[in-house]
Amino acid sequence: AIDSIGKKITFVKLASEKLLLDNLTAIHGRSVELNCRQEYQHRFDIVTARAVAPSPKICREASRFPAKNGRFIFYKTPQQSAEERPELDKLSNMRWENSPVFTLPGDAGERLFSTGKYLKNS
Repeated sequence: AIDSIGKKITFVKLASEKLLLDNLTAIHGRSVELNCRQEYQHRFDIVTARAVAPSPKICREASRFPAKNGRFIFYKTPQQSAEERPELDKLSNMRWENSPVFTLPGDAGERLFSTGKYLKNS
């Protein structure tokens, strides 16, 4: 988990300890900066973010995080996905797919998962 806000990282560390999540590491920093550091490059199976920035910007700023077979997964409304898709499709080294749309309980709207995976030759 990466966050630029120290209080959030402190909470994530504490929660992961209490829940005995030994495969979770909380890192204080900005993804655009950590993306350039060798120790974080090509290490993660899944890269995701919520309410941080538009998906294309996240993909550019975190482009080196996914492992060889890693992927980006974003939780979006169908409208957000449709608006972002043309720019995501311009990332020529990636293939994007959307999950089926699902309805949230309590008339809270619809969502989908937008998944991007690097093409093998990248």
